[in-house]
Amino acid sequence: MSEWRKDPFTERWTIVAPERAGRPYEFGEGEGTQCPFCEGMETMTPPEVFSIRRDGTAENQPGWFVRVFPNKYPALQRDIPFWSMEDEFHQAMSGFGVHEVIVETPHHAVDFSELPEEQIVKVLMTYRERLRYFSGEKELQYGLIFKNQGVEAGASMSHAHSQFVATPVIPQAVCAELQSARAFYSQRGKMSLLCAP
Repeated sequence: MSEWRKDPFTERWTIVAPERAGRPYEFGEGEGTQCPFCEGMETMTPPEVFSIRRDGTAENQPGWFVRVFPNKYPALQRDIPFWSMEDEFHQAMSGFGVHEVIVETPHHAVDFSELPEEQIVKVLMTYRERLRYFSGEKELQYGLIFKNQGVEAGASMSHAHSQFVATPVIPQAVCAELQSARAFYSQRGKMSLLCAP
């Protein structure tokens, strides 16, 4: 089971998830055969939690443009018992959070950069929807969408997809950015650091 561990030197939280090592690796020989992310293979994944699909098509069936489901090999889980531990050197807690897969196209051999504009819009709308969906949950403080493009970046499946995680911990770098943005705003009045020329 995954867990959060705090580095006592840097004060950074890290996710340790040994079960992720068991996820399938699709690159190389046999690539594209029985891909669980392809249209028509919906029973090979957990049930979808969100999708953009053709009118009149049913959940967990063909007919989708973008499909989201819980990661089968999650780094974080919502349905685990909460625990925490702290001693003079270590601090840790259960691997609570959300980890979802966002399949960006029903077609296997299409790279994200090759998707038509209307499909990319559907993917971006899905990103926004997942961030909004979890934004009001008190126990979740931060949402991140990321994409490992290719085997060199750590992807284990070649089918175009990205991932969404929601965590109870705000990353240290993000906290520093927010603090700088607040300081900039208080010094400059109404001007936001993100809107500065």
